[in-house]
Amino acid sequence: MTIGNNTFNTAGDHTIILQDQYGCDSIINLHLEVNDLKVNRCNIPNLCADDNTLSVEFELQDGWYDLLTITFDPAALAAGWKNDTINLYSSTDIDIALPTTGIKVGHFTAEITLWFHKNKVVSIPVSFDVLYPSSIVELIWDDMLAVLNEKENGGYLFTAYQWYVNGVLIEGETKSYISRHFYSTDVYTVALTDSTGMVALTCPKTIGINTDVKNFSGNAPTIYPTIVKPGQTIFINTDSEADITIIGLDGKQYSSPVTHHTSISAPTQSGIYIVHIQTKSKTTNQKILVTP
Repeated sequence: MTIGNNTFNTAGDHTIILQDQYGCDSIINLHLEVNDLKVNRCNIPNLCADDNTLSVEFELQDGWYDLLTITFDPAALAAGWKNDTINLYSSTDIDIALPTTGIKVGHFTAEITLWFHKNKVVSIPVSFDVLYPSSIVELIWDDMLAVLNEKENGGYLFTAYQWYVNGVLIEGETKSYISRHFYSTDVYTVALTDSTGMVALTCPKTIGINTDVKNFSGNAPTIYPTIVKPGQTIFINTDSEADITIIGLDGKQYSSPVTHHTSISAPTQSGIYIVHIQTKSKTTNQKILVTP
């Protein structure tokens, strides 16, 4: 702080003598307190590409501020992030709304700056990862998880896969799907490599019960195999005459209806498809996976 020709940088009591234009002394008693701002914790946890808010984990020990700014690096700005100014005081976590245009997956850095009376008090560099949303991983059957293809996952194109369960790498599981016995408490993630070579994880996927398939009562229909190559024959058996149709997740019909105790050819494009089986009294939908 500067008053007249005097500059004060330390806390305490100071006496200042100034002269007015007539040579008279004016005495100012100054009690100065320094804003000794101490931040115990300031970081941004990883978030999912479909989240609505960015959480700044923040813990203030001493001092105060009246304005917070967050400035993103050029890569983050290009990915849809926007610099922000928050006129508030908080000693705990802060949530910032994400851009309505959406954000991209990747690793980004930013600088969080705390201000007091328009003076910069402290700047803190932070880094964070945006992960693929868990919605691009789908439980196909009770014993299979699969990463949706680019037509069904929002346009993401992947060239390599590595599966993890509860944070532990699963040796040999490097396909777009994994088939095993799942436990309801297990949490799965996939490290995905895109066409540029960037590797990023999916947000955690907790296994639940697959309620998509409506089974017949009595003799259930059988479909074999359920993981096929493009154009491969799929054998289907029902307990009565049925219309059987293959439908894509986009709603497009990929085959003409066929009837009782027969086979049907898989679509020529990879992806997840619904085999729709309709009898006079029952309907069921079962999924197949067409791999490249």
